[in-house]
Amino acid sequence: MTTMGERLRDERKRAGWTQDNLARATHITRRTQVAYETGRRTPRGEYLLAVSEQGLDVQFIISGRVPTIWIPVTERLPDLLQDVLIVWRDSDGFANRDMGYLQRNGRWYLVDSYDDPVEVTHWAPFPALPAGLQEAA
Repeated sequence: MTTMGERLRDERKRAGWTQDNLARATHITRRTQVAYETGRRTPRGEYLLAVSEQGLDVQFIISGRVPTIWIPVTERLPDLLQDVLIVWRDSDGFANRDMGYLQRNGRWYLVDSYDDPVEVTHWAPFPALPAGLQEAA
């Protein structure tokens, strides 16, 4: 099981922040950021609020749990060509869960399939990788 410091480090990296930049954005020193990530200090509530405002998932940092939050396509769309989790309706109107992406033409397609587009109702980003694993290039 990972520590809170390890999850903070992983979440910081997932969100694309360096230790220096996140420290500046959250009004702490880099030394304090390192202490949080190595477990020598425990982050306070003000810091956790600040990192959440920078796009980090505080629930994951604290608990290690990653909820799947389905986003209606009527509210927001993912980046084009980004693989995401999707809920789509088949020709009978039944809901299906799969991986898919939004094409430049505004249509949704299943990953590894260039068949007909599907009718997507909701999508969710993939959670961060488990600690110690690195994304394939």
